[in-house]
Amino acid sequence: MLKRTLIISIALVFTAALVSCDGQDAAVGSPVDDLPTISVVTMKVGTGNFDGEMIAQALDDYAAPLIGAHISLEYVENEHYNQVFSTYIASNSMPDTFLVWSADLETQLIENGQLAPLDELLSEYGSAIPPFVGEELLSAHVYGGLIYAVANMMNRAQCLCFEYRKNIADTFGLDMASVESLEDLTAVLMGLKEKSDKIVPMSSFNIRTWDPLSDSLGVLMHGGQSTKVVNLYDTEEYRYICHVINRWRADGLLLDRDYGLTSINNFVRSPEFFGKLGNYGRGLSYVDSSDSGNPIECVILGEPFITTDASKRGCWGISAGSKHPVESMKFLNLMYSDPNVVNLLIFGIEGVHYEIVDPQKGVIDFPEGMTVESSGYAQFRGYHYGNQFIGYVWNGWPEDLWAQTLDFDAQAMRSAAYGFSYDLLPVVEQINACRKIISEFTPLLEEGYGDVDAILLELNTGLKEAGIDQVITEKQRQLDAWLAAGGIQ
Repeated sequence: MLKRTLIISIALVFTAALVSCDGQDAAVGSPVDDLPTISVVTMKVGTGNFDGEMIAQALDDYAAPLIGAHISLEYVENEHYNQVFSTYIASNSMPDTFLVWSADLETQLIENGQLAPLDELLSEYGSAIPPFVGEELLSAHVYGGLIYAVANMMNRAQCLCFEYRKNIADTFGLDMASVESLEDLTAVLMGLKEKSDKIVPMSSFNIRTWDPLSDSLGVLMHGGQSTKVVNLYDTEEYRYICHVINRWRADGLLLDRDYGLTSINNFVRSPEFFGKLGNYGRGLSYVDSSDSGNPIECVILGEPFITTDASKRGCWGISAGSKHPVESMKFLNLMYSDPNVVNLLIFGIEGVHYEIVDPQKGVIDFPEGMTVESSGYAQFRGYHYGNQFIGYVWNGWPEDLWAQTLDFDAQAMRSAAYGFSYDLLPVVEQINACRKIISEFTPLLEEGYGDVDAILLELNTGLKEAGIDQVITEKQRQLDAWLAAGGIQ
């Protein structure tokens, strides 16, 4: 795969100045200064030393002649991404093209008419994208028969895991091999706290072992292996998880939320944090080891599974109000076909942020003397940018990491509702009412504050009054019809 990547890279470098990404003539004969500008918004993990302007300029210098437009690249820290897009949505002033990180955001933008359908643009100017993405992931972004986003090449299977600093586990003699459940993990974290009060046992956590069916208002439990739509907040599994988190908070195992971190990336890079709980993907420990500058290892706590929502996260869309949709699609096409663009966005500038240590295998590393702390662009977030599979691999990562990623996804169990999306219009009023109730109570439950049972009782009482039973009934009806039709939307 890597040899093929290098061949593609050489060919594209050679022809980049001659043809644009859609195979038509680039802006030949047109002064670069006369080109329009497209706005591109993506996510970054915050660093004190960030060469974003340098990357943006290099991207514009390289890509503008290829797509016939200048590129104004903006980075938004991941903690503020939803907030920034809430402002865009409210003002109806969207960037031309942008990273759509969550399924919820995509659904909201489509409901608001703020995402452009991409079928014609893909056919005319994005021909490199479908062969890489594939029919399954293209169909995950189909609404009303039209494609509204294109998926990034990344791991899609999710699997609960605890990733941790190996040096801390070794220093304090923590038996990570004994961890097979949340109870086992709790015991290890308590052991660490008893041995050191200077290390935060768990910096962040995300526990999801169900198929949320888009909005978690009616879910399929056990990784979607059940076809019965139930109220998540009234299940024993959710209650148990809330009690575990509550115990972690009471025992001082969790990071205080007033710590003031500017980026979740600091959870990995700060040596006083032991670990975090979230979704495992092939390559996670390698990427975060590079990110932290220290060995990071993972304990897997569940079976991998794939949901429709997981297939929707991490994609790119074009604003319905964009004045330059053609140029925006040409830029997206570059992110899937041109290794120069992919490597620039993921790793930065050769000779400044990285150097090639093995040209034959496409392996790169920091220039001599540079570290994660001193680099101005140590992002390691290939899954933000189209097709990371045609990019370099970092020194220390498996050379076949992308093949491993595809295999991990292929082996994961599919939710029974994989490929299903439901029409919320029949119950949109109830959904909006339920969302208000959830936003009031779940932050307390999922951060470990208050009396779990009392809060759950109040939450579920409010959800019933808001109409969650009608939402679940409608979602079950649509799912049953979809299953009866053989999984055809």
